[in-house]
Amino acid sequence: METVRQVVVSFLIQNWGLVMSLLIWPILTAVLTVALRKKTPEEWEAWAMTKPFLAFIVEVMRALGIDTAKLLVAAHRFAQRRAGVVPPDAIRVSSLPEAVKTVLANPELRQVLIQAAEHLQSPPVRRPPSEVDAKGR
Repeated sequence: METVRQVVVSFLIQNWGLVMSLLIWPILTAVLTVALRKKTPEEWEAWAMTKPFLAFIVEVMRALGIDTAKLLVAAHRFAQRRAGVVPPDAIRVSSLPEAVKTVLANPELRQVLIQAAEHLQSPPVRRPPSEVDAKGR
């Protein structure tokens, strides 16, 4: 029994890279993927736009665990978010109605919507009462 245990431990020590790649790394990335996922694409992009570097790290971890080609996609999306640009596929995979997706896909119309939303969220500007208002007319 002791000999079998020594052989197994010796094998694991000599082939630690194989053990990591076949057992530990897939389990670790699966746990991180489940723990770090957002419920909808909109939630993910909203979070990623506020923390682009952390979103990049999460996407890199996911890409290295499942598909290394996603590493380049993660780097490209990181650059877009750092520049303040919503990645085009974020709009495509969202659960928004098709008409809204079409508007958001157009950069000029999206900018108009952003400006309108900022205007609606800004506090109203209070003007001092004028003489006409003071006289009751």
